Order: sequence, then structure tokens, then C-alpha cells
Amino acid sequence: MAHDTRAISAGIDSYLSSSAEAAPSDAAAEQLRRQVEETMAVDVEDPEFLDALDVVGEFWDGNTAENRRNLRSDLERRTVEQAEGFVRTFAPLRDALLKAEENAAKMETACAKSVADLKANDAEARKAVAAHDALCAQRDALLKERAAKLAYPGGRAASDVCLV
Repeated sequence: MAHDTRAISAGIDSYLSSSAEAAPSDAAAEQLRRQVEETMAVDVEDPEFLDALDVVGEFWDGNTAENRRNLRSDLERRTVEQAEGFVRTFAPLRDALLKAEENAAKMETACAKSVADLKANDAEARKAVAAHDALCAQRDALLKERAAKLAYPGGRAASDVCLV
């Protein structure tokens, strides 16, 4: 529903100029003109506007002075009630999320401890492997020496024999 704001402004101007003795100041007239133009610019067919009217219509009992006075407090009360209901509804979810965060923190701590343990065990395992490799090399040297002694009876190794 489109309104011609220029025609409305002209009507306001003619009204203000016709009643000169009760005419408001220029600033007040301009303020009134802006408020009327803003009000007329509201698209009353807008779905959001219609939804808002439906929400207010649920508890609006009629256009009385008392209802107009109480509209703001009624809306604020309903907003608080809805917020409290939202908090009540989602409190179990919040609690579950807090518990999940606690579990995640515990798991992170356990993983960090496991990583530290693995690093320590890795270092020990590397030392053990190095010791094993050294022992294997020593065993191989002893086996070669034994084989050489068995190859030359008399207890002399091949390196001890003089060939001159």
C-alpha cells in the first residue's frame, strides 16, 4: 500500500498555515512532518510487519488507554518470560556441553601425558636398540675370532702366524 508522502506533507503544511495562532514553531512543525513521513513510509504489507502485528494481536485486548499504557510493559514481560523459557529448555544442553568441554580438557591432558610418555619411551627404546646393535657387533667379532682360532689349531689366530 503506497502513500504519497508529498501530498500528506502538503496537507500538513496547509493545516499548520491555516491555524496560525495555534501553529507550532518551525522546528516542531518539521519534527511532526518527519514523523508523519516516517509513519507513512512503513510498508504495512511487509511480512515482518504483519508477523509483528500477529504476535501483538495474541494478547492485545483492544484499543483502550490502559492497553496502550501497558503495551510496552506487557511486551517486555512476555520477552522476559520467553527468554526464561529458552534458558530452561536449553539448560540440559548447556550442562551437557559443559560436561563435554570438561571431558575434552581431561582427554587433552591425558593425550599430552601419553605423548610425553611416548617420547620418553622412544628415547629409552633408542638406547636399548643402540645397546643391542653394539652387543650384536661385539658378538659377531667374538664369533669371527673363535672361528679363526678353531681354523688354526695350537691356539694361534691367523693374525699371530708369521709367514716369513
